[in-house]
Formats: sequence, C-alpha cells, structure tokens
Amino acid sequence: MWAFLAVGLAVFLSTIGEAARLIRSHNDETVLLGFVLVLFAGLVAVLIFLVGSAYLLALLRETAAGCEQIENWPDNFLDYLLEGLGLVVAALVAAGLSMGLDRLAADAGAPRGVVLGIGTFLLFPLLLLSVLETGLPFMPFSVPIFRSVVAAWPAWMGFYWRAVVLVAIAMGASVCGLMLAGFWAVLPAAALLGAAAILYFRLLGRLASHASQRLADLDARRKPKPRKPPDQPGDEDL
Repeated sequence: MWAFLAVGLAVFLSTIGEAARLIRSHNDETVLLGFVLVLFAGLVAVLIFLVGSAYLLALLRETAAGCEQIENWPDNFLDYLLEGLGLVVAALVAAGLSMGLDRLAADAGAPRGVVLGIGTFLLFPLLLLSVLETGLPFMPFSVPIFRSVVAAWPAWMGFYWRAVVLVAIAMGASVCGLMLAGFWAVLPAAALLGAAAILYFRLLGRLASHASQRLADLDARRKPKPRKPPDQPGDEDL
C-alpha cells in the first residue's frame, strides 16, 4: 500500500509540476500539452483515490476492530466505492462548515484561511468516523461518535496532538523539499506523504477502538442490574 501511494503521488506531483511549467510558457503548443498533462494528472488522482481510499479505510476498520496486523485487504476496490464516497462527503462537509466559520472570523478581523484549516482538521476525523458508524455516506453525523468526544476525550486529545505533529512534519518537510530541490524531491516527498496518510488512518482506527470500548463500558455501568427473585418458600413452610 505504501509503495502504491508513494509512486502514485510522485507521478501526480511531477505531472502537475510539469503541466504548470508548460502552461506558464505562453506558447500555444506547450500550453495545449500542459492541459493534456492536467487531464492525465486528474486520471492519476482518481486512480489514487479509488485504490488508496479502499486500502486506508480497510486499515482504519481493521485497526478499530483491534487488529494489529491487517489481513483482510480489499480485493475488489469498486466494493469500497461507497465508503470512499463517504470519505469525500466527510471532507467536503468539514471544509464547508469551516469555510463558514472562517468568513465569520475574517469579518471579525482574523486572518483568512486560519479557521478554515483548523476547523477542517478538527472536524474531518469526527465526520469520517460518523459516516463509517452510520454506514451511510451522506450522513456524517452519528450520536455515538459525538458522545465519544465527551466520554473518551483523553483519547481524542491524544489523537489530535499526534495528528498535528504528523501533519506538520509531513507537510513541512515535503513543501521545503520541493521548494529547495524541485523535481529531485518529488519522490521523497511522495513517500513521506504516503507514510503520513497510513499513520493517520492507523491513529484514527485506534481512536475508534478506544472510543467504542469506552462507550460500551459506560453503557454497561448505566444498565440496571436485574433484581434478584424473591426466595421461594420451602416444603417446610407449606
């Protein structure tokens, strides 16, 4: 899975970079070739999404079920298309809600884009787990998942700070490498981003496992204990 993500992202990044260079040349032939490369990059992105989302969601589910070694990898990626659609819905809803908050914050004087980035980062895992819990790609809101934010808040906090470190290292190193080394940094950057995606979904799966166990423990404590039946009179009392 990591090799596929690394190679796929490397092809996508290098194609987009070359397409941008050709389009900026203002030469009719090279501009046309640049747009062709953009279309090719789009096809690569679709392929990465179809295969990558199936692998990553399988990793999340198996980890949430308590599996340390993943054995049930997807065979037919089209079977996971509905779950992949749920991933897109979760990302779009998280970005949409954050965009509204970002506009309100910008009107109050905050820099544009800050609330959008932070809000999307915070909402995406919550909405993705909700989609997977409900089993409905267009229902990114789940009562048990939202309950777990309160019931298992230490696990959520632990997930978020680890995810912050992971995303900061992966994105920071990739952007710096591409700015400094250009084309020669594409493959290392793609490999780093692919590894970061795998680690992120692994962390999210462990969060889901801990949160579900915590909710089960709370529900078991709140469940009323069955009353002991009264003693039946013995023969000597008859």
